[in-house]
Amino acid sequence: MTTEAIETPTNSEESSERPTFSRLNLILLVALVIQAGLAAFMLWPSGGGVEAGVPLLGEIDASAVTALTITEGENSVDLAKTDGAWVLANADGFPTTENRVTEVLEKILAVDGNRLVTQTSNSHKRLQVAADDFVRKVDVTTSDGTQTLYVGSSAGSGATHVRLDGSDAAYLTNQIASFELNSSSSGWIDTQYFNITANDVSGFMLENGNGTFTFERGPASTDGSTREWSLAELGEGEILDQTKVNTLLNQATSLRLAEPVGKSDDASFGFGSPSASVTFTVEEPVAAEGGESQSDGESSEPQTETQTYTVQMGSNDEEGSQFYAKASNSDYYVLVSQFNGNQLVDKSQADFLAEPEEGEEVGDDATSSSESDSIFESLSLTETVSSESVVSETAITDTAEITETTGLTETGEITETTESAEADTDTDADETEAEETTESDEGTEPTDSSDTSSDEATSTDSTEGTEISDSADITDSIEITNSQEISVTTPITDSP
Repeated sequence: MTTEAIETPTNSEESSERPTFSRLNLILLVALVIQAGLAAFMLWPSGGGVEAGVPLLGEIDASAVTALTITEGENSVDLAKTDGAWVLANADGFPTTENRVTEVLEKILAVDGNRLVTQTSNSHKRLQVAADDFVRKVDVTTSDGTQTLYVGSSAGSGATHVRLDGSDAAYLTNQIASFELNSSSSGWIDTQYFNITANDVSGFMLENGNGTFTFERGPASTDGSTREWSLAELGEGEILDQTKVNTLLNQATSLRLAEPVGKSDDASFGFGSPSASVTFTVEEPVAAEGGESQSDGESSEPQTETQTYTVQMGSNDEEGSQFYAKASNSDYYVLVSQFNGNQLVDKSQADFLAEPEEGEEVGDDATSSSESDSIFESLSLTETVSSESVVSETAITDTAEITETTGLTETGEITETTESAEADTDTDADETEAEETTESDEGTEPTDSSDTSSDEATSTDSTEGTEISDSADITDSIEITNSQEISVTTPITDSP
């Protein structure tokens, strides 16, 4: 019987066949533990936050708030409660729209800690709730002091990051959005600065750098149509455009401000020498008891009283984008837009005139045109006469045909004067061509041996080709200022 040996594996062989825990798995496990720890640290509530449902600013009633400051970059607005009413503290107490401030304040006080986002300061800049990087900063003041709330970026509809100063915890809220926190004073007030009824204005006077313009409204017509305006400074032939006048009136009687400034004047405002001023004369209905207008007992016309209002435009602000303005019925100086200011500052008389019809000229334009036409015609006539004078000024009292050629000197300017006494020639045409030139009345010798008429010339060239069929009394005065050869041919019929 054969016995087979059974081999038993050694311990080293058993260990090599078992599954081993690799170094890579160990590294992955450690990384997982670290990530879990970080997540727990980030999300785990700490003493820096508030309990869910508790307002970040604490249990504060809106009536206890005495001041509210909203900052956006370099812009800020200071709202203060004075005598129970909200006003602009940085504009000498300019009144605000009361409901607007109260509504926003109640939303700020309702922000709570229900939706915690982070409790680490490293996330503040990313969420724009850091002390030096925010979308809005809101300072809420009560009798207990001032608390600051940072309003940051939006994470979607109805989700805005917020953080209370002094805490690292940041939250999401749907109670308030950054656009509701206006850092401009115009967002908290009624911007209607000056407003009167345009139909009640019986006259107004505009003064600016272009002059003074006085408008008066005429009486109502029998058919009840709109009363016509007249302009005292209207020139002869000028027609006032009623639409343009009414457009200016509607703009000037309803003026909106861009920003209130305050009650105190300053030399930089420019009211020492206003850029423009408009004064309105207004017939305002007299209000009876109960708010209705009083009427004359003998007629149905309502009783009115005359009031005068003035609006002035000063200088531009430092940026040059707005005008300082002041209305006589307001205690406040304000800034208005460049557009509104220019409606008064830039107007000239031409802006109120009707456009002339095609082919029609009005006023000074027509006069200027006529004067221009007259001057043009005079110039044309003068040029024509001068041109004819340059060619020849010839008085001939006898029958002759003369061809006269004058050569010019190098300077191109020759003055030729030809005078002829009465030439008694009894010979025929052939004999005339052969005659030598006789002396003139002044006794001047001929300057050339060529056959010429009885001429006296100061030219450097001779005069040739003159045919005279009978005796003639010729006076020929020629002034030439042209550097070219000129030929003058004058046909003359025989006259006894």
